[in-house]
Amino acid sequence: AMYQRAAGQFTYQFLNLLVNADSYQRLEDGDRQKVVDRAVMRARDTIQDPLSKLVKSDQFAGLSQEQQQQVVDRLMQTVVEQAGQLAGAIP
Repeated sequence: AMYQRAAGQFTYQFLNLLVNADSYQRLEDGDRQKVVDRAVMRARDTIQDPLSKLVKSDQFAGLSQEQQQQVVDRLMQTVVEQAGQLAGAIP
């Protein structure tokens, strides 16, 4: 459940950056769909690796749910900061 929520939030933020990019706005509709499909796959891959490693760690398992959420939120902030760079590389 944690991965789905994090992946969904990141994908939404990533797509928001992407569709507001000038390069995306200049694309034809068919090309936009291809770019969105690739962006969704990249966004999921981007959050899946670090989140998967985090959740499997013994240190993470020892945290309370509230602490786990704080750690995940911080991870999300870090990954979202990288999204701007990734969004610019998609079209």
